Amino acid sequence: MLNSNWVVLLIIFLFGGIANSIYLTYHHYRTNILHPPTKSFCVISETIDCDRVATSVGSKLVGIPVASLGMFAHFFLLLFILSERVLKLGIQTELYCSIYVILLMMLLFCAYEAFVSFVILRLVCIMCTVLYVTVALMLISCKRTLAMGHGEIFGVLYNLFFPSLSWSILSKGLTAMTIAVGFSGIIAFASDYGFRSHFKKKSQAIK
Repeated sequence: MLNSNWVVLLIIFLFGGIANSIYLTYHHYRTNILHPPTKSFCVISETIDCDRVATSVGSKLVGIPVASLGMFAHFFLLLFILSERVLKLGIQTELYCSIYVILLMMLLFCAYEAFVSFVILRLVCIMCTVLYVTVALMLISCKRTLAMGHGEIFGVLYNLFFPSLSWSILSKGLTAMTIAVGFSGIIAFASDYGFRSHFKKKSQAIK
């Protein structure tokens, strides 16, 4: 039985993560393309400087802004949950166990990004840090939603494959996942393309 109160908190944190990721994508292109003379609100000192973080090597992964990847990940989780609810697939336990594992991977990536920022670059991005905290809060909310131990959560996912494949549950999960990947990919790509095009046009107009 899922804890509905923690589900609500998870959704709230998801919306917060989406809003933050959208801003960070906007900020990434504004800083890298426009090179504005006026600094962003989170440039406070030589150490607390979002603009320098946005132009650093850690701001991209295989040429894609980390902020855009974050936006995709947050939209995916939200749409994954909504797809299961709308289609009434009846796999909520398995779904939230999967989300818990995804959030663990997201938190590990956040830890990597934090290491690059804090230790290698010796810079602090306020909005990035807020996002790291948000992911951690989502992970806690997801675990509270399930009210299970780590072993039980991984046990649920293990049982989908062993001793025999649970085709019915897996097919439903793949349906929700496919819908979530498709729509979140479209939203993230459109937003990324929109911000990039906007600032390129603005940059050309200034020149």
